[in-house]
Amino acid sequence: MCGICGIVGTNDRGLITAMASSLTHRGPDDGGVRHFPEAGLDLGHRRLSIIDLSPRGRQPMSNEDGTVWITFNGEIYNFLDLKSGLDPARHRFHSESDTEVILHLYEDHGTNAFAKLNGMFAFALYDSRRERLFLVRDHLGIKPLYFVESGGAFLFASEIKGLLETGLYTPEIDWQSVHDFFTFLFVPAPQTIYRGIHHLPPAHWLEYDLGSRRIVRTERYWEVAKWGAGVQPSDHDGLKYELRTLMSDAVGKQMISDVPLGAFLSGGVDSNIIVGLMAGQSSAPIKTFTVLFEGDDLSYYDERVEAKRVSERFSTEHHELPIDLSHPEEMLDLVKYFDQPFGNTTFFLTWLLSRYTRESVTVALSGAGGDELFGGYPRYRAVNAMRYLRFIPQSLAKAGLRALSPLQDSFSDRRLHRVRALLSGMDPDPARQYLKWVYYLDEERKRKLLKGNHGASQDSSRILRSHLDRIPEGGMTGIDFHGWMSKHFCLTTCWNIQIA
Repeated sequence: MCGICGIVGTNDRGLITAMASSLTHRGPDDGGVRHFPEAGLDLGHRRLSIIDLSPRGRQPMSNEDGTVWITFNGEIYNFLDLKSGLDPARHRFHSESDTEVILHLYEDHGTNAFAKLNGMFAFALYDSRRERLFLVRDHLGIKPLYFVESGGAFLFASEIKGLLETGLYTPEIDWQSVHDFFTFLFVPAPQTIYRGIHHLPPAHWLEYDLGSRRIVRTERYWEVAKWGAGVQPSDHDGLKYELRTLMSDAVGKQMISDVPLGAFLSGGVDSNIIVGLMAGQSSAPIKTFTVLFEGDDLSYYDERVEAKRVSERFSTEHHELPIDLSHPEEMLDLVKYFDQPFGNTTFFLTWLLSRYTRESVTVALSGAGGDELFGGYPRYRAVNAMRYLRFIPQSLAKAGLRALSPLQDSFSDRRLHRVRALLSGMDPDPARQYLKWVYYLDEERKRKLLKGNHGASQDSSRILRSHLDRIPEGGMTGIDFHGWMSKHFCLTTCWNIQIA
């Protein structure tokens, strides 16, 4: 949903145009560039129009006197509330867009404005009076934002291909990132597969001094472990009421759109709730979309019956997409949109569903993140069980694994697979234990795979341990919240906008 880019420190104005053009698939509706010779800065934008479809929403966009500029990707769900709190005698609005609200909010609150935003976003904001450039990314990392310092220049873009398009950076593989990829099947932020290119972490903003040409600081503005502090777990009725209120409010805000919208309906608890809340706040039938898996070997994943039941319950305009996985050649065409390795094949299903959905709507809500937020994965129950099972001797666990070795796993019943994972993952270190359960190649296998100069110096468990040290209350759900979910959201967004 839009692409942003920028360069500091070059005199070649053609570079920003090339960067923006490389992001056209993110924003096919409009585009623009802006040059600031006094700061040695160029900003670029590609637009997918969602709110205020008129030319007044064109970017890069400025405040009234042209002292603050922004190139923005995403949506601010509380922009109407924020706008109502601004002094109309001080601020003049030239559009109905959420983008312009950020400009005026920054004028009033400076960098404290970033924590007031509720939405999914990545943006660059240029303050000409202070000679500062700010890069800001949303709370959960739904929107991507990459940057690099190279060849005397500072570059940023929504996708790595935008940075590479300039020719100012020579790609070089970061083998520590390769090592970590084979654990997670994605490269965790702030690392990327390229040495020197960084992914701004979720809930962070970066300040760049245009005078001295250097990064001044990178600061976190929100922490999931601190959210909801003070709520009493024993007050079940109060918690249920507050949860329903928050979710209803969140869904209502995300339904604000000047283009058609719908919902992915998987039949799971998360998407069912989203659709129910949407139906309760819409005067017209909600358009819902689900995938169908044909064949006995995929019946475990098929949720058409439950999705149909929910559709009938809320009188939605339901659409079903049969999935044919017998010819997955099209999957290869999608690799160019990753920019770096990603090893979870669910992206292909998301792509197919998004392309099908785009025939009817421009925006689709989904229940993605529900399992991480509410502890829905079986592995979270295993974490609780390990408080007691960790005292079982390793010899006994290995004997149990040997006894299970003749048995075959089944795609339709994952219980045996989970028991094996539980027994093989027992470790006194919670981070290493979780890696063994959830992720892919262990350290020994990676060392055999990446020999010689391609070996990594650090164990991948350090990434999980850093999250546990910072948010112990969040436990393993916090790890997934800050790790896997961010990458999943980035890719889901990429598919939706790429087919626009």
